[in-house]
Amino acid sequence: NYNLYQTIYHELSHVLHHRNGVGLSSTLNEGYATYLAGKTLRAKGMADWNTIQHYFPMEFDDQLILKGEEAFLAELDDRELPYDYGFRLLMFLTDTYGDDIFAKILAEATRQGYDASFDPSNKEESIRQDSLQLISIIKSQTSEDVFTQFGTWYTENWTRLANEYMAYTETLPVVE
Repeated sequence: NYNLYQTIYHELSHVLHHRNGVGLSSTLNEGYATYLAGKTLRAKGMADWNTIQHYFPMEFDDQLILKGEEAFLAELDDRELPYDYGFRLLMFLTDTYGDDIFAKILAEATRQGYDASFDPSNKEESIRQDSLQLISIIKSQTSEDVFTQFGTWYTENWTRLANEYMAYTETLPVVE
């Protein structure tokens, strides 16, 4: 079952990421793990339901991406958003800035001593401040208008990329 491979690759990416730097926000942690698992499976000629559902999630508002930096801050108290939004963000970042962009962001966050833990007495504000710091780190490794670029890239490319992935899955043998 390919879903088992997806889970292994997803969770292993968390282990490797945390062994090589600090923990980041849920959006980057889960987005990277989801992106990397899907990319690894595709390189092995596999597809799985988890990757497909992140291309076509049931309850994801695409318009969120067009809100720029505010979209990155929207992860508060949302279970699926970090996976779906994060997956798209990592696809954009790697497509635009190269396969090593996550490593660069992670290295800078580690250098700055980024700490994703939050103050439970003021959870929302604490997470917001952490997210603002991470936005600054992302910009330092990409560009000042990276979130605007993300919206443009998404509008111009997402439907094509999702359809290409579905066409790819149709070429694979059925696995019981």
